[in-house]
Amino acid sequence: MTPLVERRKDGMIRPEDEVRRLLRRSMKESSSDRAVIAQRMTELLGRPITLSMLADFTRNARLKKKRQVRFPAAWIPAFCTVTGDDELQRHLLSDRLRSLLAIGEGIEESEKGLEKAETELQKLKQAVPQKKRSPR
Repeated sequence: MTPLVERRKDGMIRPEDEVRRLLRRSMKESSSDRAVIAQRMTELLGRPITLSMLADFTRNARLKKKRQVRFPAAWIPAFCTVTGDDELQRHLLSDRLRSLLAIGEGIEESEKGLEKAETELQKLKQAVPQKKRSPR
């Protein structure tokens, strides 16, 4: 049986096969079906995107003996927006940019944690009864 994802001689998965895998996974895990994904991409890109096009982009041609069509890079932001999954965009980033993104996400989480701590501190301050000062 032919493997679904062919590996190169060095054991690596071909980049175009990895993109197809990520496209399939994102569409499968999306809350929208492929017809909705195609329609919303059509609206975002201003050009027709059809179900058959999405099928062409995700098809494993070695198994079906059909031509292999590559997903246009310019469509990736729209695809990720529609599916709600940024993994394809992240996959295409360099290691340096992935590291910078991780740092930024860590800072964002820290800020959220700080905001939550400040909110809880304010609640505690409001809950503690204030001492009345006596006139001297």
